[in-house]
Amino acid sequence: MNCQCRFLRGAERECEASIDNRAETLLNGGKSKLVGSVKETNLATQVLAPMVGKVLKVEKQAGERVEEDDVVVVLEAMKMEIPVVAPVSGTIKEIKVAPGQAVEAEQELAVIE
Repeated sequence: MNCQCRFLRGAERECEASIDNRAETLLNGGKSKLVGSVKETNLATQVLAPMVGKVLKVEKQAGERVEEDDVVVVLEAMKMEIPVVAPVSGTIKEIKVAPGQAVEAEQELAVIE
């Protein structure tokens, strides 16, 4: 099974899951119930850049536990510091950016499981 989610607003996420090359798009609060023999599962959550900017600081590292609204990355955009927070509680699976790196709007910054 392959799953990818993106944070929409609040606790809502849009997730795409594919099983045996059949894709399903799900809107939910982070848990997925797929028809068939697949059990309910927690899906990984992407932390996305809210706007174009430059990574100023990476506050969390892979393997660290985060709570919802903990700052994961700080961006610099329009001469301001923009904290990018964890949309959910979990463990940082991967940090995909480094300080000084330019990022685009909606670029994946980190993955939380």
